[in-house]
Amino acid sequence: VAEITAERADEIPSVFTSIHVHFVVIGNGLKEASVKRAVELSAEKYCSASIMLMRGGVEVTHDYEIKTAL
Repeated sequence: VAEITAERADEIPSVFTSIHVHFVVIGNGLKEASVKRAVELSAEKYCSASIMLMRGGVEVTHDYEIKTAL
C-alpha cells in the first residue's frame, strides 16, 4: 500500500512542490533490510513518474513501515 501526501504551490498553475510517499508493507517474516532496499529502488530508480517530478524540482520523499499479516 502506498499512502501519498502532497503540497501544491499557492499560485496558478498550482503545481506540486513536495510529495511524500509512505509505503505500508504487510507480510510475515519480512526482513527490514530487504524492505528498505525494495522501497529505495522503487522510489529512486524504477518509478519514472517520481524521477520526472524530482527532475522538475519537486521534493519527493518516502518512508515505510512493516506490518505483520494476520
